[in-house]
Amino acid sequence: MAMKKLLNKPENLVQELLEGFILANPGKVALEGNNLVVRTTPKSKDKVALVTLGGAGHEPALSGVVGEGMLDISVPG
Repeated sequence: MAMKKLLNKPENLVQELLEGFILANPGKVALEGNNLVVRTTPKSKDKVALVTLGGAGHEPALSGVVGEGMLDISVPG
């Protein structure tokens, strides 16, 4: 059985996935600019920030591990 994806426009895939992810996780993550997923509770300034990159055109899979005790910022696409 073939799977189908419903996309409004393929060129907007990453932006729409990020917007949906933010809406599904209020209070945990926020969207900064066009594609930075950041934790909503900043960590202490004496701690090192953990950042991950998703590569050009990749779906924002690593954004799911942004939050307290995990990654601080995810930069997909």
